[in-house]
Amino acid sequence: MISFKNFRAEINEAADYSGLSIDQLKKKFRSSIADYRKNGHFANDKIETIFMQWGMSNGEIRTDDYAEFEDMMDRIVSEDASIDEKKMSAAAKKAAAKWRKSPAGKAALKKYKKKYSKSSYKVDKKRSKAMKKSRKKSGIAS
Repeated sequence: MISFKNFRAEINEAADYSGLSIDQLKKKFRSSIADYRKNGHFANDKIETIFMQWGMSNGEIRTDDYAEFEDMMDRIVSEDASIDEKKMSAAAKKAAAKWRKSPAGKAALKKYKKKYSKSSYKVDKKRSKAMKKSRKKSGIAS
């Protein structure tokens, strides 16, 4: 059980993040949100306190009921998952669904899940930015 003194200290730490927007919090705690998506709870109580405090200060949570906190987190997590599909056209969604059902798509998804399930995996940010920039250009890169 957390003593009042420790809880108060956690709240004071969480207050540092209360001025951030939800997008900034998502960016800062990306890996923790991914863990929440996978497990349904945060591994670190401090991060949970930060999101709880943010929700209370921004009107997302009106009471100290944990179910309300879970609803807020589910909305946050589901927004991230649906953003990519909102940007796709109907034809692109059909093509993506067809590809996921194909043998090549299944193999690629299996490889992707295996790669990202490792805790030691780190994204090469420089390469990622270069690829993002090249996707914006039209035509084939040489």
